Amino acid sequence: IEFFASLIREYNYVNENILESLGICYYKGNKIDKAKEIFEATLTQYPNNYKIKTYLALIKLSYLSDEDNNNFNEAYKELMMAYKMNNFNDNTIPALLVNLCNIFLISGKFEEAGILCEKLNNQLEYGEIKFNKESKNENTLQNNSNIKGYNEIKSAIFVINAKYLLSIGKKEDAFIYFLRSVQENTNNIEAQFGLGRIYLLTQNFSEAENCFMECKNILDENKWVSFKILKYLGYVLSITKYKEIEKSIDLFKQAIEIKKDDIDCYIKLGELLNLRDPDKSLKYYMKAVELIKMKKK
Repeated sequence: IEFFASLIREYNYVNENILESLGICYYKGNKIDKAKEIFEATLTQYPNNYKIKTYLALIKLSYLSDEDNNNFNEAYKELMMAYKMNNFNDNTIPALLVNLCNIFLISGKFEEAGILCEKLNNQLEYGEIKFNKESKNENTLQNNSNIKGYNEIKSAIFVINAKYLLSIGKKEDAFIYFLRSVQENTNNIEAQFGLGRIYLLTQNFSEAENCFMECKNILDENKWVSFKILKYLGYVLSITKYKEIEKSIDLFKQAIEIKKDDIDCYIKLGELLNLRDPDKSLKYYMKAVELIKMKKK
């Protein structure tokens, strides 16, 4: 960041690549507001920069809840526009393809998701992932193994493959990809969460707990991601550790502080408090019934 900022400050030298790189540095440094400010300002001067359009769409996606359909569709359109601007090129930056693939999976467009997974796998296989001009003369994965972020990109590609395989019923193959993703980047919260879900499906509760605890330690700033982690961890603890029921109850309470209309959490709290505090248990059950009636309307 300081290098690009000094070019602007000391030499008054500004061009598209410098502004783009500065914005990406802020984005990767988790200074999202500053990155957004630079990307938006740069886009007014260089409206055909597909990378900047991509990152702005990714920022928008990161702030969405599961039910924010209007902005979700808008972010999807912006990603598609960026992809089109790059002529649907197979060498499109991985973050765009990964997130577009994720949207296809959420929307049930499994064939389209499979095509993008194949493109990402080809990038890995043939070493064609490029790292935003971090190395002009070293364009292949093999030559860029020392560049920061390489493992994170591989991890993200393995995760999206796992999610695609899970969506078409290939649970065993999905497990392998989630495992590979965690091996590349133990801080990949999606990989740990996905691995935990598969352990849960196969009733390997101790391993599921380990994965969800790892997620809680990483805990993404996105509140909707946090909600899912708290809910799943609460569920696992309620099954496996009777002595930690209080902790499970607390996790479900934290979850509904984030998402106040989650019916499952209220029902689970009703169950857990049934013998300990029947009055509170009834209140949670009644709240669940109220939410069910509201949804039917």
